[in-house]
Amino acid sequence: MIVFVNPRSGAGTGLMKWRRIEPAMRDRFGAFRTVVMAGPDAIARGLASCFGSADRRVVAAGGDGTANAVVNALLSASSAYAGTITLGAIGLGSSNDFHKPRSEAGSIDGIPARLDFSRASRCDAGRITIGSEGQKTTRYFFLNASAGITAEGNSRFNAPGPILRVLKRVSVSAAITYAALTSLVAYKNAPVTITVPGSRPVDLALTNIGILKSPFFSGELHYDAERDYENGRFTVVACEGMDIPRRIQLLRSLLHGTTGGLPGVRSWSTPSITLSSPAPIAIEFDGETVRASSVRFEVVPQALKVCP
Repeated sequence: MIVFVNPRSGAGTGLMKWRRIEPAMRDRFGAFRTVVMAGPDAIARGLASCFGSADRRVVAAGGDGTANAVVNALLSASSAYAGTITLGAIGLGSSNDFHKPRSEAGSIDGIPARLDFSRASRCDAGRITIGSEGQKTTRYFFLNASAGITAEGNSRFNAPGPILRVLKRVSVSAAITYAALTSLVAYKNAPVTITVPGSRPVDLALTNIGILKSPFFSGELHYDAERDYENGRFTVVACEGMDIPRRIQLLRSLLHGTTGGLPGVRSWSTPSITLSSPAPIAIEFDGETVRASSVRFEVVPQALKVCP
């Protein structure tokens, strides 16, 4: 087994948390290799050694960005190798959406963990094809993706200004709330076109859109949708034309998972969706963000074997 540890996760507390639970991990699993992620090639080098080993268990120990980085490294590798890996995770991060709904039974000293390799199953993943200035880039996600206020909030959180930097050191929850609220107020509805298979393109003034395999994101926020990694489809929830009072109503609904029935909200169940806009907008996937004007999201069925 190989464990990738992100020391920068959890606002820089990742390594401290890992050292706290490492003895319990060794008691439970015996000997394993630890890779502290010190550079962009750390995951690729570690996976290369794992592919040559009989033990194909891989653990992402960090936040959602760490899990996303490992998922991308696996799905970007040869499918003959990636298909033999079983992925587990330890939540050392800020939001740890990868571990929601959280089960205390799987925790290690209060830290969430998905390490039941005996019950691992094949799960869908999402693939993003990003078009920008004639170039195309492919990325992957496991939980969900978004555009609009959620993506802008994540972009602010990942590249904080002075106030947000201080908040992240003091309270990650406060920092998430601050990023969400400032984005809620400052965001301008963006003209976009949404295309899903079998339907005409839809033009709307985008407030927010979630492309979901898991409904959980950004702390306590969640959609009223099922977490389903086996149906080969996304649940897509689009919110359009919302002013600030209606955005506040949306935020309250997301805190309670009750977005169904809100005015200006529409949804689809689809294996793929394309989003295009006249100018680049923020696109978020598992907490990571890019800016693009043309993006296609599609399900990759049974892409990874993952611990429950």
